[in-house]
Amino acid sequence: KVIYGPNNGKLIIFGTGKYMEDSDNLLTPVRTQSMYVINDYDATPKYIASRAFLQQGTVSNGVITVNDFVWGRAATAGDTTQRSGWFIDFPSSGERQFSDVVVSGGQLLFGTLLPPPETLDDPCGVGQSQFYSINYATGEGLVTKSTVGIISQIFVGESAEASSNTISDSTGR
Repeated sequence: KVIYGPNNGKLIIFGTGKYMEDSDNLLTPVRTQSMYVINDYDATPKYIASRAFLQQGTVSNGVITVNDFVWGRAATAGDTTQRSGWFIDFPSSGERQFSDVVVSGGQLLFGTLLPPPETLDDPCGVGQSQFYSINYATGEGLVTKSTVGIISQIFVGESAEASSNTISDSTGR
């Protein structure tokens, strides 16, 4: 996904992981998957050499935290005066993001998949899913385990026309 970002740039938003082959069910070796938001604003083509140019976030007890940072183009991996974006590693072994990300109200909304345990001798085994809601500018957000099964494409209905009604009594309350 690409959206407008700071410094008249674009934010490149993507998660890693796939779930297309039998081997994608294997949880060993552990393959850590991630969500990235990278700022691309410079007219001169440049690349980000590694994750060290990004602000790393954490996921703990359903809360996503990214330390405050200044959006910009880090000159080196050690240049902490500015970061070229942020990322989080998904906390669960084998968890991956493979569906589209929806952007609504400043939030990134998406689901992830956790394949069934390898010990389950059933090719149609039961996996799990989690729902993420993350502020794309700060990286702060929440993650919730799905209680309704595997989350597919997120749908957000938006109305072009908004209206409000004010109900009050004769005294204005």
